[in-house]
Amino acid sequence: MLPPNQRSINIPGRMLDAWRTAILGMAKLPRGTPRAEFTPDELLSKVQKQETKTVIELWETFTQERSNLSRGLLGNARQTVAYLLGFHLVNAARAMLLLRRLDERHDLSAWVKRLAASPHPVLWHDLGCGTGAIAQTIGDFLVHSGLPVGRLELHLYDGVGTLLDAATAVLTAAGLAAKTHRVGLESLDPARLVAPSDPRVRGFSLGYVWNELEKNPQARSRLKAIFSSQVAGKTLLLLLEPATQAQSRAAMELRDELVAFGYLPLYPCPHAAPCPMLNLSRDWCFAEGEWQQPKPMQLLDKALRIDRTRLNGTLMAFASPTLAADLALKNDSSVDRGAVIVGRPERVDQKGTVDYLLCEAGALRKAPVKAGTPAQARGTMINN
Repeated sequence: MLPPNQRSINIPGRMLDAWRTAILGMAKLPRGTPRAEFTPDELLSKVQKQETKTVIELWETFTQERSNLSRGLLGNARQTVAYLLGFHLVNAARAMLLLRRLDERHDLSAWVKRLAASPHPVLWHDLGCGTGAIAQTIGDFLVHSGLPVGRLELHLYDGVGTLLDAATAVLTAAGLAAKTHRVGLESLDPARLVAPSDPRVRGFSLGYVWNELEKNPQARSRLKAIFSSQVAGKTLLLLLEPATQAQSRAAMELRDELVAFGYLPLYPCPHAAPCPMLNLSRDWCFAEGEWQQPKPMQLLDKALRIDRTRLNGTLMAFASPTLAADLALKNDSSVDRGAVIVGRPERVDQKGTVDYLLCEAGALRKAPVKAGTPAQARGTMINN
């Protein structure tokens, strides 16, 4: 278990309400169910029971048959509703974990308050937005950290119309306006997003997309061109991927390319040197946290026979040089300072005893877990 001082992720009720509203707006109710006779929670329960089989089928595809995965899989309304039910909230919880770690390390919310004092809008581009879980979480964080909602310009990009419909429904219910762009990532035009010389702060999120583009080199090349050009502006870049070895290592390789473009890694890395974990054959970098699941997710996990209360994901954040200066980085902790837990290997000579595998200053080292203390989560920083 994680230490008690590491608070569980608890998705705010306002975000849950928006998620439920979007589902009920898109779902077909069981035959003979009059909406007016049931509360929204009761209607959600009926939809969830009806669509559980479809959620299970999606889960099996995502976890067991990933080589067959394509974004066209979610091309009809019923599958999109099932995705909203089964995956939207856990993706939002992982995004909350990333934002919390960023806030703890770099005082991100204080930076947002400073942004609120300037007259310029903040632009956010969610590339391959899916049902909008990442965009919803980021928008909620920015607005509730002090940015006026009218100053946030959200742009959602996806090639699947039903996913854009779902994302629009979620964000509208959350009180966030967004402009949608139905376009494949291989067709994105870097010049049409935002000029690198534009003085406005801009953000880009790529959530659970990079691994899906393994067989789409044109899309990967286009995204790299976008990120390379945007390093000249005030740019914050968030990358989220599954915590499995293949997907995580692909993200770690992208991380090194982004650093080569000139980005400063904000999380989880404590340095801007090449990732030392890429030299290891069986280790990869991911973060952990605890999720206080809402009741619908508890019931769904029971049906799936899984437990997602322990969050994990390859969660990364980067800042362009001008944005890093704007952030006034807390304790300069991203540049060769501190040590981040990236593993907990068991000692060969003492079964049941683990060390920390720490990443610092471009190198890895082991350190003992202090006797009598619970092991801390991967992705957290400890004092040297």
